[in-house]
Amino acid sequence: MLIEDALNRHPKLRVNLMHPGWPYLAETIATVRTYPQVNMDLGWLNWGLPRPEFHAYVAALMRVGLGKRIMFGSDHMYWPEVIAIAVDAVNSATFLSSTEKRDIFHDNPARFFSFEPRD
Repeated sequence: MLIEDALNRHPKLRVNLMHPGWPYLAETIATVRTYPQVNMDLGWLNWGLPRPEFHAYVAALMRVGLGKRIMFGSDHMYWPEVIAIAVDAVNSATFLSSTEKRDIFHDNPARFFSFEPRD
């Protein structure tokens, strides 16, 4: 909620909310639903939380329709050995479809960062 003033003052500012606001699920949902320019990256959550807790948190975000706003992240710049664990945490989420996984790994970040397809 500390970023709300900045989001109101700069409505075109795109914000990546790290670790989807964990453990503040309700506040995260309210912020992301209110501000369309806010996305979330999974960062530390996908390897730092116990797998059932991670899956429950992501499932809650998906249930309220935020699947197009979740991006993969791993915090790999400090712990490169956890990238495989982070990828597996998303891939093992049986409640996510293959399309939703592609959104998280590729399509959502590509849209958020305005990546243009290469020829």
